[in-house]
Amino acid sequence: MTMQAVMWGVLLCTIGVAALAGQLKRGSSAVKLGDPQLLDSVSVRLPRGWSITDEGTDAISAVDGDEIERRFVLVRERDPRDGSLLQWLSGANSPAAKRSGKNVTIPMGPSAGVVTTTRKLIEGIGRRSPYRDLEITATSTLPNEHVLTITVSCFDLNGNNEGVAMDVLKLVAGSVEFIPPKTLAPGK
Repeated sequence: MTMQAVMWGVLLCTIGVAALAGQLKRGSSAVKLGDPQLLDSVSVRLPRGWSITDEGTDAISAVDGDEIERRFVLVRERDPRDGSLLQWLSGANSPAAKRSGKNVTIPMGPSAGVVTTTRKLIEGIGRRSPYRDLEITATSTLPNEHVLTITVSCFDLNGNNEGVAMDVLKLVAGSVEFIPPKTLAPGK
């Protein structure tokens, strides 16, 4: 009797997680972009309806969902000449990596961005957990030598949301517009 109750519990939990994953997948494919947001030298459009937060002088973020279904987009523009000694030593403000034929790239305004994907397993009951934190990042060097980074983070189950997260990244990256500095004409 107890074994049967446990099996029913496992079945219900599995159905619930599958429904959650399906809802996340459907929700991401319907993402539409909102109004342009201005950083230092770029304009970028973040998903409409998401909670947008100014992260200081060089970044802006958008969050959607609750604790379990959270999706997060962070756009950061940095001047590699600015920053602390620690940032300089760690390479945090260094330009985007040189592109070899093996790197995946996507358009990011005036240049291509190099894409990296990080998958961190979430500890589960067994040794093999299907749950993970997913982070996909695109990094590009702008014409003014600033480094532009766009990161999409979300909860992932068995890789079901990776394609959707990449679609959101491509959508936001495709909205990037470089705004060249205005030069003053002589005598003005």
